[in-house]
Amino acid sequence: SALASVTAGMARRLGMHVMKLRCLPDYRDSPFYPIAVYLVERFGLDGGAAEKAFQLTQALASRGIDSDQNVFAPLFSLAANEDDGAEISSSARREHLIAGLVELVRGICARQPVLLIAEDMHWADPSSVELLSHLASQVESRLLILPTSLETAIPSEPDSDSIRLAPLDASQAKELVQSAAEGEIDDARLARIVDQSAGVPFLLDTMARGNCDGPPPSCIQAMLQVRLDRLGSAKRVAQMASVLGLCGEPHNLSVLCGLPEENIDKELRTLLAAAILQWDDDGRLAFQNELLREAVYHSLLAEDRRYAHRRAAKLLSEGAADHALVAHHFDMAREWELAARWWLDAGEHCVWLDANREAVDHFAAGVAAAGCIPTGGARDELLLRLHLRQIGPLKALHGQYSPEVCLAAAAAKDLGAASGDSCGALLDLS
Repeated sequence: SALASVTAGMARRLGMHVMKLRCLPDYRDSPFYPIAVYLVERFGLDGGAAEKAFQLTQALASRGIDSDQNVFAPLFSLAANEDDGAEISSSARREHLIAGLVELVRGICARQPVLLIAEDMHWADPSSVELLSHLASQVESRLLILPTSLETAIPSEPDSDSIRLAPLDASQAKELVQSAAEGEIDDARLARIVDQSAGVPFLLDTMARGNCDGPPPSCIQAMLQVRLDRLGSAKRVAQMASVLGLCGEPHNLSVLCGLPEENIDKELRTLLAAAILQWDDDGRLAFQNELLREAVYHSLLAEDRRYAHRRAAKLLSEGAADHALVAHHFDMAREWELAARWWLDAGEHCVWLDANREAVDHFAAGVAAAGCIPTGGARDELLLRLHLRQIGPLKALHGQYSPEVCLAAAAAKDLGAASGDSCGALLDLS
């Protein structure tokens, strides 16, 4: 990520347009999430799906790029019935959207060379991976795609190169520690940190800022806890921000923390000064890295985490939030029935976009949540609906008579029989 940020700065100085797509763990099953967020923030889009699509086409037209508002509306939809294009099949809707996004990038490339950074591809949703593949194969020139990943599963193209980053060597590690340490650091401690960190920048930075003599990773949480305890009231803001996944909007943090927004602004400045948060290349306030966010998150007691997730779910469910994100928060709060219903809605939206892999994952998460509901009508009704809705995307992915489809159909049949509807629900699928 640090190297990608430096590369982005170099590209801007060379006159390139930089598109930075951030893949996040909380959105790994939200179709096209990184490109949708980039476009909203890059062009200042707001309102519902139709309004955002209209604003996008107007912004592109002002730059000499022709586009169709109806093609982009599904990108910003949060529910499967948000537009009036019901006569279009889900596969056609998806094809039109991908083609429109390819043309959008091609149009930008016609004006100036583009560096597209896809950060943290190990958290990318399958639809975004497919989009990048289309961009790599269909945008003929003036486009450089730079994906980063902790894993090796980045889709490769014929003209692509892969760079595996090695750990920092001893001299690089010492330089990083000396720049990150708060005050002077003696030679013995410097050598110990370099030796124990194995050249991993996150460990070097964390150990330089902390005061712990134990080996990583055993002392990392302790060192981060010391840093958090020094923050005073800002610690609570950091913890609530970690629950939201990103730093979060000041209003949402204000609600979760029970503090006025002006107090939140003050605490955010404290977190910036303490290197817990940072401004990223696109002017967004975020944690220094995902590992740090995870450490802050786990500094909360389990009951406090559930309470925070419950409040976050109810807050986000009242606004224009991604259904899968709301479902995730209800899941983490152990509000099983609400989680299952939101997972069902999230899966329906993915089916509408022909995002079958994401749909299967959402329906499976819904089945897991519904399975935790006490035995009764609501549990069986939700399980039946979830298993039934799994069948369509499973057919598309694995074939009509695949074991996956047979298992989902058998589960639905058993639940239907138990509820007195042994075949009617399944016949609706034929």
